[in-house]
Amino acid sequence: MLDWFLAILISLNENKFVFEEFRHASVKYSLESPTVSLAEVYFPSLAICNMNILRRSFIEAILEDAGLKELNVGYEELKHIVFLVFIFGGDYQPTDRDNKIIDSKIMP
Repeated sequence: MLDWFLAILISLNENKFVFEEFRHASVKYSLESPTVSLAEVYFPSLAICNMNILRRSFIEAILEDAGLKELNVGYEELKHIVFLVFIFGGDYQPTDRDNKIIDSKIMP
């Protein structure tokens, strides 16, 4: 028991020194030349990614099915159902109509 108490006491004491060192730290920087050509300036690479995980062509392909035309399902409604059910998943409780659309044509 005494060993644990001493270990905790020592670690608290060490943390105090680390915190004080952090609190008094400063940032140092140097600027060699404020004017250089752009050929000499390093620019980090930049990647631009398309985060659109639901494509319009996918929804339109599903809408081509004759069964969905019978149910009078539109683009926006189908997009909403697919997004909530298959992307958000467990948090969404589909309505009876949503289930009918999903069961009949999306997940036969």
